[in-house]
Formats: sequence, C-alpha cells, structure tokens
Amino acid sequence: MSQASRERVAAALAAVEAARKTEGVSRHQLADRLGIPFETLRRWFRAISPRLPSAAYLSRLDSYAGTVHGQASGWVVVWEAIQSWWKTQHRYASLSDLAREIGWESSDLQRCFTEGVAPPRLVLERLAEEMSIPTPKSPPRVGETHTRTDRLKALLILLHEELAWFRDGPEEARAVLRSDLDPFDLGYLSSLLAMLSDEDKFRRWLGLTTNRFTSFQRRGGPK
Repeated sequence: MSQASRERVAAALAAVEAARKTEGVSRHQLADRLGIPFETLRRWFRAISPRLPSAAYLSRLDSYAGTVHGQASGWVVVWEAIQSWWKTQHRYASLSDLAREIGWESSDLQRCFTEGVAPPRLVLERLAEEMSIPTPKSPPRVGETHTRTDRLKALLILLHEELAWFRDGPEEARAVLRSDLDPFDLGYLSSLLAMLSDEDKFRRWLGLTTNRFTSFQRRGGPK
C-alpha cells in the first residue's frame, strides 16, 4: 500500500478515535457498532497489522466519524437549550436539587453551568430527558442494519410470491385485493422502497411527501 494510502488510513483512524471519545464509548463498543472484529480494530490503532482496512471497512470508519461529528453539533444545541431552560424553570430550587435528580455530583454540575462547559454525554442525555428536550439519535449498529436488511429482503421475497399469485390469478381476486388494501398505503410503501435506493432522492421525497402509512385503514376511519 502506498504512503499516501497509509496516511489516508491514519487520518481516518484519528477521526474515528476522536469521534469515539466524543461519544464516550470503549473500543470494544466501537468494534461492535462498526461490525468489525475487536482484534482487527486494535491492530489498526496500534499500527501492528500487516494489512490495513479494506475499502469497505474504511467506508464504515469514515461514515461513523462523519455521523458522530454531525451529532456533536446537535449536542451543542441540546446543551444551549438546557442552559436556557434552567434560567426560566421553577421546578428545582437549586442545581444541587437537579444534580440529585439526575444522579450526578452537584459540584461538577455547578461548574458546567457556571463555565458554560457541557457535561459528559450521559449526563447531557439525562438532563435532556428530565427537561423533555429532543436529542440526536445514535447511529445504528452495523450488525443491526444488516439484520434488518436481511429481514426486509425476506419480506420482499414473500411479497413477490404473494403478488405473483394475484398477478396470475383471476380478475375477481385482484378486485378483492383492491377493496381490502388502501391504495394510499400501497403508494406510500412503493414510493418509500423506490426512494431508499438513492439518499438525495430519499431526503427530497421525505421533505415533500405528505402521505403516511395507516396500516391499511381507509382514509376517514376504519373500513
């Protein structure tokens, strides 16, 4: 592998390590989230592996670092919202009361509010939960993503088999299908599947569509 490639990998690993520390997860947890064997990940970080990450693994590293970086910006907004909430709230008489409620050291919480420095992520999450402030979602584990993809694939195979039966069956069977299934729901699911093939198209569609899945309950109430 060229020197430029090695420098590219080193930069990716540095970004991942910074993201890991920002998120507050261990390297074992990081390996689980990325779907990469821990020993493989450990060797990369210690630069003792004769083989550097494949293109697929490198893409996972970049994706994780980018996602956490985007989340970090979101957590800045959460911390600002928490500080604003504290200035106007009347639920707690003091920061000591709030610290007891969330199970953190009073002196540490006092320092964060005084200096404007955000507390650790877990404390931020607990504060946001207490104040009903929305928080950024954690990136899904790669393993979970693959599991759900395989499940969807199996469902689509089953769907194709059932649709083929109606395709090849009599007109009367298709008439029953049309009467029992809401065409708006069918259209929504069909569009969602199609848009998921391209991220840019998906985001535009998500912002424009007004349809929502209603579990095949006809518009205006149950059939």
